[in-house]
Amino acid sequence: MAYGDITDELTEMVRYRLAEPTADRWQDADIWRYLTLAQLMLVQALPYGALAPWVSMRSLANLSGSTSEYDLPDDYVKMVAVAYKSIYAHFWPTAELNLLRVDAFVAPTEDYPVYTIAGNQVVFPFTTTGGTYELRYIARPPDMQGSAGARPSDPRLPWHDLMETFAVSMCRAQAEDVAEADRQQAAFADGIQVISVRYKIPDTVEGGPGDVPTPKWNIRL
Repeated sequence: MAYGDITDELTEMVRYRLAEPTADRWQDADIWRYLTLAQLMLVQALPYGALAPWVSMRSLANLSGSTSEYDLPDDYVKMVAVAYKSIYAHFWPTAELNLLRVDAFVAPTEDYPVYTIAGNQVVFPFTTTGGTYELRYIARPPDMQGSAGARPSDPRLPWHDLMETFAVSMCRAQAEDVAEADRQQAAFADGIQVISVRYKIPDTVEGGPGDVPTPKWNIRL
């Protein structure tokens, strides 16, 4: 199948569902923009197990002894795992970083690395030295929009029916057909729920008050 053919088929199906086989109220560029947004919505909403084959990326970069803050990749959407010198780093919420400074038991070190995400950067809140760190993350799919007469790119994700549904809902909203837009949005949300349940990883129990503290660990990716 030639580059752009899948997007052409999606555009045709959206137009069929809008009862507008040729561009009139909605231009192709509008539909491509909505299909692009649908992909981003799916990437943000679906669990890693559903997304991994399509938009999982790895990034390897050098550490510096003079900084603990490193820019995230331009296509970053959400993190899956971070390795500091090949050691799995534990995520620590930004709002709770002060706890690391008052509790010696959880104080991060190079043998027990932690990280947080703040200001479009991955932050290691301890003194780093030379070496490398690796990010495994979910990436933003490329925009499905043509430019200067070029054909649009094909979708990265396989759930084309949901992407069509989202595009139809946005077109209906643009036409102020609120009832139909809401119905299509509800169908889109239901589809996300079905996929999420299928690929959901069972929740882990981190413990509660009074539990015996978990010792420090090194988990390699």
